[in-house]
Amino acid sequence: HALLKKWWLIFIGGTIGALVMGLVTQFLITPQYESSAMLYVLNKTTTVTTMADIQIGSALSSDFAVIATSKPVIDTAIKQLEEETGNRYTRKDITTALRVHNIDDTRLLKITITHEDPQVASDMANAIAEATSSQMAEIMKSEPPTIAEWAEPSEKPASPSFLKNVVLGFLLVAVVICAFIVVLCILNDSEAQAARIP
Repeated sequence: HALLKKWWLIFIGGTIGALVMGLVTQFLITPQYESSAMLYVLNKTTTVTTMADIQIGSALSSDFAVIATSKPVIDTAIKQLEEETGNRYTRKDITTALRVHNIDDTRLLKITITHEDPQVASDMANAIAEATSSQMAEIMKSEPPTIAEWAEPSEKPASPSFLKNVVLGFLLVAVVICAFIVVLCILNDSEAQAARIP
């Protein structure tokens, strides 16, 4: 009942919270862009004719995920990026932006880079994909795995989500106000009961 009586306060507070979060998202948070390249684990010389081949390919995906984040791959990608773009990066620059995972029930390895510059994200993802392919070919003494998809600059940022942050801002402030109202109501009721006790 107390919450219903103060619905206007909850609504106004939530609206202010949503407005603040919207402004913070729009002007204070740097947009992040994602670009992904994909590697097909089985190389060009492999013929998939048996279940064993498929299982081997799936197992190799886990190996690729580890190799893709190794120092030799990162260093090769850094060198390639410097030669192609003129930009020099550190291992930390790459590793903090890099995410590698095997797509479920496939032999595809997805290499994703998150960066504030969509072109840089694309360049990094492609450099890591090429370096990973070359490194795996060297380790396995075979043809390099196929790059199934090259990364492209993203037109829309992956984060932050303006709508999500606005909703969270509204709900956060609304919940805080509701909690405050409930606490005051309980305290007032306790004081009233104590006053009635002889």
